[in-house]
Amino acid sequence: MEEVKDFLDEARSAFQGVKKMTKVGDPGKFEVPCTISGIEFHDAPRDTWTVVSAMPKDITEKLGLATKVSKTKLAFPDLSSRSSPGVVNNLDVKIENYIVSVDFHVL
Repeated sequence: MEEVKDFLDEARSAFQGVKKMTKVGDPGKFEVPCTISGIEFHDAPRDTWTVVSAMPKDITEKLGLATKVSKTKLAFPDLSSRSSPGVVNNLDVKIENYIVSVDFHVL
């Protein structure tokens, strides 16, 4: 029992002087500005929990992006689902000074 007390005292003393961070409120939607085909998107939403990237159909049409037919059906957290009519493969997306190749499902 004395060993446990010594262990807890040691752990408590290790935390003395450590400043505890306070939790802040919800910062809102997470956005990353990026450039696709020379067009800047200042408020491109990014969901850090997704496993696929999605792009609205009207954006793919405005950018004149070629899409490949897709039979992918996407499921969403609200239990809804949608079929993706196409996918844009290997689209170069500029984020600050980096270029990332991304596959986008069209919705």
